[in-house]
Amino acid sequence: MTPVYIDLSDYAGQEVFIRYRFGTDANTGGDGWYVDDVEIMDAVIYNSTACISSDQTDLVCAEAPQRGTIVDSQITIGTEDQNDDTALSVYPNPAGDFVEITLSAPKAENAEINVFDLTGQLLYSGKWNLTEGFNQQVIHLSRFMSGMYVVNIRSGESFYSKKFIKE
Repeated sequence: MTPVYIDLSDYAGQEVFIRYRFGTDANTGGDGWYVDDVEIMDAVIYNSTACISSDQTDLVCAEAPQRGTIVDSQITIGTEDQNDDTALSVYPNPAGDFVEITLSAPKAENAEINVFDLTGQLLYSGKWNLTEGFNQQVIHLSRFMSGMYVVNIRSGESFYSKKFIKE
């Protein structure tokens, strides 16, 4: 399957709703259709020529095909959650000047906490020393613009993710 890229940069800073429409006829059966592996990225498209040379060959150049080369982020939002949804909570949601992150950890370990905007830009990164059981941390949002954000927490083999809104 060929990936499809849709440029929403004209709507940056605005609230955007994405609707999927699917039509079929009465002769088609089955489960229906699924949207999976949606990636929100801050894409950079390079429309350029790359050249190489060596002492054994002449100069060789190639142009990027069609729209160019797309360089993207590493944030993927899938339809299957990896962990128990009750382990991580973010409140208040919607938030004002801060959010409180609570995580129920199965054991004491070090974690990394990151907050991304919906373009995939990292806006906050920090370390979190988790204890077994209930943990809480406050993140100040005064420098964040209004919008939707994703908080990711990675500790050992575990990964937790939640969305929140900053008013």
